[in-house]
Amino acid sequence: MALIADHDHHRRDPLALELARAEPAPAPAAPWFLDPREVWYVLGLRYATVLVPLCLVVGLAVAALLMLPAQYTATAQILIDPHGVQVTKDDLNPPSQTSDASLLQVDSEMLVLSSDDVLRKVVKRFDLAQDRDFAGGTTLVSRALDGVAGLFGLAHAPGDPELAALRSLRERVSVQRLERSFVLSLSVTTDSRELSPRLAQAIADAYIEVEAQSRATVAREAGDALSSRLGELQSALRDAEDRAQAFKTANNLVGTRTQLVSEQQLGQLGDQLGAARARASEQSTRLNEIEAARKVGLPLDTLPEVLQSPTVSALKAQLAQAERVVVDISGTFGARHPSLVAAKAQVWAARQQIDTEAKRIVAGLQNQYKATAADVASLSRSMGDNKTTAIEVSDAMVRLRELDRQIDARRGVYETALTRARQLQEQQQVGASATRVISPATPPARRKGLSAAALLASAVAIGLALGVAAALLAEGAAGRVRTVRRLRQRLGLAVAGAIPPTGSGAAAETRQDLALGRLNTSLESLAAPGRVRVTVVTAADAVSRKSVLSLQLAALAAAEHGRALLVDADPDGSMMADMHLQVIAAPTRLGDVRSAEPERRLVDFPGLSFLSAGRDAPRFDPRVTADRILDEAGGRDAVVVNAGTLGADLFTDRLVNDPRVSLVVLAVSGERSAFPTIERALPATARGRSPVCVLLDASPLDA
Repeated sequence: MALIADHDHHRRDPLALELARAEPAPAPAAPWFLDPREVWYVLGLRYATVLVPLCLVVGLAVAALLMLPAQYTATAQILIDPHGVQVTKDDLNPPSQTSDASLLQVDSEMLVLSSDDVLRKVVKRFDLAQDRDFAGGTTLVSRALDGVAGLFGLAHAPGDPELAALRSLRERVSVQRLERSFVLSLSVTTDSRELSPRLAQAIADAYIEVEAQSRATVAREAGDALSSRLGELQSALRDAEDRAQAFKTANNLVGTRTQLVSEQQLGQLGDQLGAARARASEQSTRLNEIEAARKVGLPLDTLPEVLQSPTVSALKAQLAQAERVVVDISGTFGARHPSLVAAKAQVWAARQQIDTEAKRIVAGLQNQYKATAADVASLSRSMGDNKTTAIEVSDAMVRLRELDRQIDARRGVYETALTRARQLQEQQQVGASATRVISPATPPARRKGLSAAALLASAVAIGLALGVAAALLAEGAAGRVRTVRRLRQRLGLAVAGAIPPTGSGAAAETRQDLALGRLNTSLESLAAPGRVRVTVVTAADAVSRKSVLSLQLAALAAAEHGRALLVDADPDGSMMADMHLQVIAAPTRLGDVRSAEPERRLVDFPGLSFLSAGRDAPRFDPRVTADRILDEAGGRDAVVVNAGTLGADLFTDRLVNDPRVSLVVLAVSGERSAFPTIERALPATARGRSPVCVLLDASPLDA
């Protein structure tokens, strides 16, 4: 036990005086586990709690590395071209024109790439049915689980090794489409660095082979189906043509494919009849004009039809010549000259010729009209006869057209099938796929997942995190006080000081002496001046070392004031025996007291008296005991009472609430006191009578 030998040093200590004048520090707002110093201190106390999860996680990681085999993943990339190579104009698989349809086709090819047809070829090629890694258990763990299942009769019956290898290979294969592309990424994971790329490349090659075979098979089957139908289609076409020809012969339907002879004749007659009627109408109009001219007395030679005749034009020229001769003879020889008569005879003969020619022209027009009218009548009769024949033929033509349509349909089907069959034969010989491997599989550079170093580093990090969390949770569950920060934050009480634990060596004694000096100065500042300071030291538990604190405070008061009284009011009354106190006078009377520590030098405390009120005092009358203590303190400057446990002793509860008590000090052990115990004891104090805490066994954060 370290006590202060020279208290004047602490009274003159500026730091102690500053702490004495300062107000109690407010409780920190942030929880203690957010303070790195507190966390580091807790981890130092609970290092075993940190090491257990760390060792477990690291042990599991090491066990996983030893028991689980290394996995290696090899990847090959395959380009899927939805458009392909169009060998013919009408390909069997026409290229898709929309992006959505192309993506659906690529997604379908992903399923084909991991299908049983493709993987089975690889299983047979590499004889994976005889490989224990594919046909049997792949790891020590799986074999151990199979063994345990066999003990309970739950082992699976042996099946087909090839089927087991196929299932195992399917589980090791992963196919995915690269974003915004038609490229498929094929990954294979095995226990061998060399086997993984071989299997990946073999699956890619098998897929291309299966796709080519599938295209050829589809083309061959479609071609065979069409070829088997060609003879039937040809016979159907021939039968349709024979039925049409027989129907034409039976109904005397002669003509081209587009028009019959009867229809052609009926059309020609219609054209001729129309032309004849047009001519007859024109000629009738001319004759009507001639009759109208005759009725008004117009000469015939004035008619346009007559004037257009070259003969009439020549005769008119002769008439004009003859008339000029008559005029010349009359002017030269007179009207009675014999040559005039001959000249007039020539004029009359010319006019007669003109009139005769005009009549002949008019008669010719009449004859033309009659001939034209006869043609119209003849053509009309022929037209009527042909119409009757056309009506009879029209019914037969309806049936003939139907037969022709059947011929056209059967001919189209036959020609299309014949062309398609020949195209399919060509497609079987020419590869139309543009699918190819753009990135062959290569041996992987490292194992799948985390490396051993990364796994161990992760295990250490996880183990430390779990250990730190467990240590903090355990510390919170324990509810230990530990530091002044937690004490103020949890209880909201004033803390007068923190005393470090007792240690060996001059440095430890010096630290404790300094802490006690600061504590005494702080308590003196809190006590009311002008009267005897009565300090009651109590605790909420039996592990707080309040007896030691009482003796230390009494020794400090005696050293500073010269006259102090230490009272043992604990119900057990065992302070003297526990502290190895040797009393000169009777323990129940005043007397000099000294402390005997076998391992340290004896320190005398002049002026310190000791009074034991634990066994013979009236237990249920605290006023009598308090009056006795005050009476015994006559002439003393300070009284320190070592009371019992707060909340567990009725005498102590009444004593701490006595108004004559200057200060109530609650001793709290940082290492052993728990908050729940303190919180249960605090209601024993009256309102406005909150004790002042002193933290004993303080941590290095507060000492």
